[in-house]
Amino acid sequence: LASTAGARTFDQRVEAAARTLCRDARRPGSLLSDRPFCQAAVRREALRQLPGAAQVDYAASRAVVAY
Repeated sequence: LASTAGARTFDQRVEAAARTLCRDARRPGSLLSDRPFCQAAVRREALRQLPGAAQVDYAASRAVVAY
């Protein structure tokens, strides 16, 4: 996760998992899709479960440096 390539791979794996887990997500009591909310929750939870040092490495590798 300390490299841009590592962070990109992590993002791709989390996105694939989110698509699978949230494929049939619906709002409670409704037929409307709640897929975007579900996928965002999966992303948040995946990042939350990373160890602290890995979170820092991930954030640093995802940061855009503007000069």
